Order: sequence, then C-alpha cells, then structure tokens
Amino acid sequence: MSDIIYLNRDNQIVLELRTNNVLQDLSGLTRAQLIIGDTTLDSATVSGYFDWTDTGYGIGTLVIDAGSATLTEGYYCSYLIIFDNTNPNGIVWGKKFTIVVEDI
Repeated sequence: MSDIIYLNRDNQIVLELRTNNVLQDLSGLTRAQLIIGDTTLDSATVSGYFDWTDTGYGIGTLVIDAGSATLTEGYYCSYLIIFDNTNPNGIVWGKKFTIVVEDI
C-alpha cells in the first residue's frame, strides 16, 4: 500500500480498517498514530490529523488529514497504530506501508 501526503494541501488519506474483509467499528477508538519515518503524528497531541468519528464515509473509516504536518518531502516506511480501552498500548494496524510526502 502507498499513500501521498501533499504538504500545505487539503488532500486526505481515507483508510477503511477491515478484519477478514469486514469493516471494523471504530467507535471505541481513543487514539491514532501514524509513524512516518522518524516523525509520529498523534491524535493525543494534535487532534486535526485524524477523524474516525464522523468521516462521512461510514463505519470503519479513518481519515488522515496531514497536509499541515511538519514533514520533509520523500518516501517513508510508515505504520498506523490504533488505540482503544482494551488495547491501551496500541495495535499496529496491518503491515508497514509507504507514505510519499510531496510539496507541490
């Protein structure tokens, strides 16, 4: 999987979180992190990067809006980590994937 973050743009990454091809109920999520290389975007510190409550895309959808993040252009190995009350240390969701950061 590969996604693009356009710096200083309103483009979003829309992820459907599925287990065995079934969209997951994200109503219990308490926090999300996206690790992009050496940078971690964390909903606990900046609320505007993630939306899983009212995305307009339906249940199981996480929207990442990171165009305003302080990132450097490049290709990065990335991980998504989600947290809820039963997983306070977080779960790495899926496998690592590529995030491309572009400034156009």
